Amino acid sequence: MIVTLDANFGLVRKHSSGTSAVEPLHGTRMFVNEKDVEEYLLSHLDSSKPHEDCSNFKAGNVLRSQKQANKLDVTGVFGASCRHEMPLMFVNMSQGERLAYPLYVIDELLRRCEDKNIHLRVVYDIACVVASHLHIKYSTRRLDGFGLTDGEGMERLWSFLRRFARVTKEMSPSHRLDLLTDALLHYGRRKSTDLEMQLLQRLDRAEKISILAQEDISSVIRDAPVLVSEGDMEKWKKREMELAHQKQRPINTVCKWKRDYIIQLIQFYKFKSGTCESYMECETEIEDSLLNIEKKHRIGRRWQESDSDFQSTLKDVDCELRGQLIFKARTESRERTILLHLKRKYPGKVLWRRRWATLRY
Repeated sequence: MIVTLDANFGLVRKHSSGTSAVEPLHGTRMFVNEKDVEEYLLSHLDSSKPHEDCSNFKAGNVLRSQKQANKLDVTGVFGASCRHEMPLMFVNMSQGERLAYPLYVIDELLRRCEDKNIHLRVVYDIACVVASHLHIKYSTRRLDGFGLTDGEGMERLWSFLRRFARVTKEMSPSHRLDLLTDALLHYGRRKSTDLEMQLLQRLDRAEKISILAQEDISSVIRDAPVLVSEGDMEKWKKREMELAHQKQRPINTVCKWKRDYIIQLIQFYKFKSGTCESYMECETEIEDSLLNIEKKHRIGRRWQESDSDFQSTLKDVDCELRGQLIFKARTESRERTILLHLKRKYPGKVLWRRRWATLRY
């Protein structure tokens, strides 16, 4: 079962819209119990922010100021739909796009599927940096079991629900949930009615793409300057995935204090030798920093350039910095190759020009 997840920060509710005297008539047919979600959030405080590589995104913050957000008791809706865009589950959000919301939805879906022998595959745009979006490790086109799923089903569903945003933000909690549930049930019925035609259209599209892919493969084999077979392409694909799943960043092999100490020592000796333009304030600042490091780590005598400790640490730091530069160059060259391909494929799209500009190529 392929599921797409996403958040909508337009479906809010104001504090001033009052409270409800009764529970929603639809119960938890589409929206989960808010008390269960709050308990889950309290038990998953470590999931409040994504990893550094995901830019610590604050998706809701770009839409409204803090003053506006304080007037809301529901800041948006997080939801899930299947690959055929049938609505599955929705959660009222009281905070930004915390990772605990998708974790809750995934856990709940797994709980519902555990007795049905269903393998769950999740597509979620988590607002990673551009490099992560374009990297083959995250592309559903490179992963088995996703087919031609575009992962944008929730965006089309949000497009339908946004027409109710102006009305529901002024409603009581129960009436708001009932109206949104009615809208989702209508959307689901409409999708199920059109499902046969939709599947036929997708099958036709898949067959056409398969033919084009075979033509592209034949073209590569025919025009390659050396002998190439489909077996070679499979090996390249396998190697590509192996590289993609390797650890993303080089491991730091030198202790931070040693790295800082050796870098500052080099600068200090440049000042002393007169090879670097001396500024009294900078020299004094480096001297104080060196003394602090030496005191903290009990270095009895300051390392000299001829000392074995100085030379071995300098070599390790040099290798580490070179590895980081090679990693950065390799990553940016991959991104540039992909962007060049997209630029040729979509020459008139402003989107690619903007991405091109952000990477300064």
